[in-house]
Amino acid sequence: MTQPDHTGHPAETVTARPATDPLTLVVGVHLVLADDGAVLLGRRRNTSYAAGLWHLPAVH
Repeated sequence: MTQPDHTGHPAETVTARPATDPLTLVVGVHLVLADDGAVLLGRRRNTSYAAGLWHLPAVH
């Protein structure tokens, strides 16, 4: 049985990859756009993750 991680979700089991598999990197970029004390935020909708919450514009 796996123990939950800091988010409360079960921890993922990591398996070793064969040496021939290329390394895959996932990059996330967040934008902080500020103008005269105001910051641009978006509000998540129509999503199962964090629906209704505010966030910085981002791409993955």
